[in-house]
Amino acid sequence: MKTVNKNLKRQIMRRVYYAYTLQIFSHPAFPHGMALSMSVALLAQAVSIPAILANLSATPVGMVPTYLIYSSLKTETFVLLLLGAVVFTILSFGVTIKTVRVKRLQTI
Repeated sequence: MKTVNKNLKRQIMRRVYYAYTLQIFSHPAFPHGMALSMSVALLAQAVSIPAILANLSATPVGMVPTYLIYSSLKTETFVLLLLGAVVFTILSFGVTIKTVRVKRLQTI
């Protein structure tokens, strides 16, 4: 009797885990989170973030915009594309969250 209950509990919990996993993967923000994490990881591999922060902190305050423009003009295209992907993903994430909220309010 105990093994039957244990097996039944395992089957039920397996279905609960499957449903939860499908709910997480089907959420509209999931692709944005994956794209953001992958583009940030690639950007961190392509660019030395500590070196950029050290150079930025050594720049006088009034020259920061000039430094950012100059450094972005001298960087590789791949790095600019990765930076654009990060910015686009962050901006589109806000739109996705607003859309999800509106849809949830409409279903209530």
